[in-house]
Amino acid sequence: MDAGRIAIAQTCLDAAHDGSLSFPEIVGKLIAAGFEGYMVDYRRDTQTYYLPDSDSVMLDMPSSAGASAATFDAAGVEKLVR
Repeated sequence: MDAGRIAIAQTCLDAAHDGSLSFPEIVGKLIAAGFEGYMVDYRRDTQTYYLPDSDSVMLDMPSSAGASAATFDAAGVEKLVR
């Protein structure tokens, strides 16, 4: 993957954690850069970004201060995404 796309993915990852961009803004930047999807692995603290040709880049996420929740809170996730 080229350095420009990796930089965009890193910018979006950073923005997701520091709140400098909204979720729709992040998704728009990723789509504009040609990404078709991404996967977050909270156990490994990584995020992988995928291109349509199966190329991908895995980036380290900042470690979270808290523990994973015992149950999934769909309403809470919806509220954060909106």
